[in-house]
Amino acid sequence: MTASSLEEFAQAIDFPDRIGIALVDISGFDRRIWDCCEQLRSHEIPFLILSPKQSAVIQQESLSHGARSILIKPLAVRQLLSLVHSLLGEPA
Repeated sequence: MTASSLEEFAQAIDFPDRIGIALVDISGFDRRIWDCCEQLRSHEIPFLILSPKQSAVIQQESLSHGARSILIKPLAVRQLLSLVHSLLGEPA
């Protein structure tokens, strides 16, 4: 399932039982993205933040809103797969 707008994101979160894990790319979104992250946290959906740059502010915001980890783009596929397996409780 994908969401390319805050509205689509909010609609997807309306069906939390269909979401095992979320990858949230914050590129192009304003501060309202953190409200969506809070909704993920309230539904106990684990999520990772994908960020376009290394930033202490983004890291702090991400973790304070419930992100399990932050990945900096471009992604290392092995790192991403390892984190996803870990969050889903599966062996890598």
